[in-house]
Amino acid sequence: MIAYTGKTLKMNDAMSQILQDNDVDKSKILYRDEVWLSRKTLNELHFEYINFERTSLVLYKSKIDCDYWDFVERKTRIMPEKL
Repeated sequence: MIAYTGKTLKMNDAMSQILQDNDVDKSKILYRDEVWLSRKTLNELHFEYINFERTSLVLYKSKIDCDYWDFVERKTRIMPEKL
C-alpha cells in the first residue's frame, strides 16, 4: 500500500505482485485471510488510516507521515527528469 501512495490497491494487483506463485483461487483465499488479519490487528491498535473494502485497500496518505513518500517527493522536485 505504501508504493501506491494513497491510491487504491485492487485485490488483483496485490495478488499478482505478492501471491504470484499461487493459482487464482488460492491467491484470493490468502489475500482475504491476510486482509482480515491485518484489519483485526490494526483495529486492536486503533490504527484507522486504511479503508478496507471487499476487493480494494486505500491508505489515507494525508493522515500518515512516511519517509518513503518524503524521499520520492523530494527526489521528484530536485530531479524530475530522472523519474
